[in-house]
Amino acid sequence: MKKSRIQILLTGLLVLFVYKVLFNTSGSLILLVINDAIVVLVFYYLVLVIHELVFRKRNSPIALVFSILILLAISLLLLNISGTFFKGEDNKGLIEFLKNNDSGAILFGFIINTFIIFVLAYSFLVFRELFFLKQRRNLNSYYTALIIFLLLSSFSTVLDEYENLQFIKLALTANTIILITINSARISWIAFLNKKEKRQLLGLTVGMILLFSFYIANSTGNGIVYSTISHFSKTLNHFNLLLSIYGLIYFGFLFFTTLFHLPTAEAYDRKATEVSALQYFSKMINRVLDFKDMLETITEQALNVSNSDHAFIVMEGDSEENVSALKNISLTNANRIYTEYKKKPEGIKQNQVVSYSFDNLLLSKEMNEKVCEVSVTKFKGHNSTSGILFVSRKENIPYDEEEKNLLQTFTDYASIAIENSRLLAESIEKERLEQELLVAREMQLKLLPQKLPESKELEISAVFIPAFEVGGDYYDFFELDEDKLGFVIADVSGKGVSAAFIMAEIRGVFEAMAKPESRPKQTLTNVNKILERSLDKKSFISSIYGYISKRSGEVVFCRAGHPSLMISSISGIEEYIPAGCGLGLTYSDIFETTLEEKCIKLEQDDAIILYTDGITEAKNSESEDFGIQKLKEVIQNNNRETAESLSSAIIKEVTTFSEHNTQHDDITLVIIKWKQKTENK
Repeated sequence: MKKSRIQILLTGLLVLFVYKVLFNTSGSLILLVINDAIVVLVFYYLVLVIHELVFRKRNSPIALVFSILILLAISLLLLNISGTFFKGEDNKGLIEFLKNNDSGAILFGFIINTFIIFVLAYSFLVFRELFFLKQRRNLNSYYTALIIFLLLSSFSTVLDEYENLQFIKLALTANTIILITINSARISWIAFLNKKEKRQLLGLTVGMILLFSFYIANSTGNGIVYSTISHFSKTLNHFNLLLSIYGLIYFGFLFFTTLFHLPTAEAYDRKATEVSALQYFSKMINRVLDFKDMLETITEQALNVSNSDHAFIVMEGDSEENVSALKNISLTNANRIYTEYKKKPEGIKQNQVVSYSFDNLLLSKEMNEKVCEVSVTKFKGHNSTSGILFVSRKENIPYDEEEKNLLQTFTDYASIAIENSRLLAESIEKERLEQELLVAREMQLKLLPQKLPESKELEISAVFIPAFEVGGDYYDFFELDEDKLGFVIADVSGKGVSAAFIMAEIRGVFEAMAKPESRPKQTLTNVNKILERSLDKKSFISSIYGYISKRSGEVVFCRAGHPSLMISSISGIEEYIPAGCGLGLTYSDIFETTLEEKCIKLEQDDAIILYTDGITEAKNSESEDFGIQKLKEVIQNNNRETAESLSSAIIKEVTTFSEHNTQHDDITLVIIKWKQKTENK
């Protein structure tokens, strides 16, 4: 396919050159139309070839803007150099030369205009790439309309000889500029740049605005751009003018958008660093098995998460306390901080971060090194505290609540890592496999919600029954805002500790990505992109993510390869299986394009039923599955019950059905019943 397009492109260029040699298009409408049609065909196949060679892989927006800046600068330089060879006021010497039909003028015009066509084709593809970058909605119709009007407006220049038809060109051009303005305002990718990239972009946009302004100024009258292109193709000349206007408007919008985003860039960078640190540590949980290496990893990442200067860990043993894993601090100074901490009357509990302000605790007289702020949090061990994490700052900048919450989440991960490392070491000596499964099951339970959301509009019930062989079932709820309650259920492929670790990781990712402004499709797409950096190629995750409006009863959700979502109502049971593949199965655009977002309006006492395949695949003594049909029957027979009673009935039926067979998979069931209309009455 690539070779055939290149062959067609080269053939088109050859035909265009021969046509220029044989025919003088001035004064003949038919010859002019044929000439511009060949130019359009060459432009079209050049766009296809460039897209195939350059734009198949995802390029950063900064690189795209920089590349088009260089190309425009080179083209303007070549045009001005060529203009210096032909003396004459207002480029008249160049115009007269290009009007000659001798071979030198034709060859010169063909070469320089072919390069201009290449620049325009590349610029067109850059604009297209920037338009669709990070868009959350399907905007194909907007861009298709712009392309159509660009082509019609450009091709309408063949009517320039007919004054009574000039209104067609003016109307098409005006509509094209309106569409350009509308499309230029759709810039979504700015928010995803860090502060350094935004500053770079700000400088690049200034250069782009200047270059496109120069292009526009020289694309009319006797300008160097107009003088070079208009004799070659009027359609190409007008397309060049419109694309230059597009560039000026787009980069004008981009300049001010970037300027407005600069004050929040530092906060975005900090969030990105925090999420990256949590992701990195989740990845290291699966890799770092040596206990000492694990502690070193914890303190190293704790510095990034909490924006601190020093970090160390005090592990609590049976007979003594050991200071270890020191980062940017000596053992003597770490002991001094720990000694000062023990003098404080108030203690700390698990799931708590406590900050202390020291009155410029001097660590080194020679270096005048001081510590002003210290945050302390305990690792959660099995029925006890296994250690304490200390982070400190030189400056008198207290740790705010957001930093404390993030540090606590990080410590939860670290606690799991430490507990796993300890039990793994013990399991080498005795009952290795059993101890490994035990810690994984405990970790899995800790990561599930300890308390269900409370709401007068909703009844919520959640049941999780772990199998002996630990799986990776997961569910959670997110208070997106006062009205929307987010929910997620997921099932990690495989069994054992690795599945539970992946569950721990995906919990952190969903907590970071579940935002009130983000639609379920975009949230799952972002989660899938983040998992690409850490998820094993052999693993994948099925999931359903969505939210329910407490006031209206509207449910919006997406299904990523998970079993169906059911809605129980008075009229019966509806099963919804929208399209979507599992997380981690593919990281290409196929994941997002195949993901279908579903919107459902609940009625009075309707219930959402979410479950994992541990229910439908529960087996009896004859190895028969419980099945989806039996599940529907139980729901139908109990659809007037409360959410708690309905879940109890389902679990009772599944347990009775499989009582003579071992449970091989986790059983997870989540029921959300909408009660809003009852409250209104």
